[in-house]
Amino acid sequence: MFKKYKNHFIKIYKKSKVRYRTFPQHVDVVAKWTEKLCKLNPEADKEVAMIGAWFHDLGHFVGKEKDHAVSSEKEASKFLKKEKFSDEKINKILHVVRSHRNRDVKPKTIEAKIVCCADSASHFTSDAYLIILFDNTDSKDYVLGKIDRDYRDISVFPKIKMELTPLYKTWKKLIKYFPDGFTK
Repeated sequence: MFKKYKNHFIKIYKKSKVRYRTFPQHVDVVAKWTEKLCKLNPEADKEVAMIGAWFHDLGHFVGKEKDHAVSSEKEASKFLKKEKFSDEKINKILHVVRSHRNRDVKPKTIEAKIVCCADSASHFTSDAYLIILFDNTDSKDYVLGKIDRDYRDISVFPKIKMELTPLYKTWKKLIKYFPDGFTK
């Protein structure tokens, strides 16, 4: 049902010269978390959440905005208008995409909270933190801060927070004790 949106993400990704080791698998993991969270929250519009999951990181590969969520929102808007979605549905999906970072735009709808949580949960259940540490000049302090932000974002769903708290504690300990000098 959502293959068209996955295919759009893959098409944008393949056209781009930008590469991160976590993509495109990261978006697959976010989609799986989104499906799980939609099952736990049946009041959510699954279509809105799943499209938001597939489009939340498009901005890493298109656009020139400093914040990839802004570029993601712009690309999603173009696609959804071309596909003739209703204005109401477009606005809901764009809110999911734009608020997934839980920074300047906070997730207000259940679908936006689901994707925000799914994105952060995907980091806990993959090698994302180590890749960030290895691939960037980001310090351990940056990665530890990201782990805390991700923990904040999963906290909107107490069951998920409880499930992932052991991983949160383990990642914090691992990164703190990770030897210095291995990052670029």
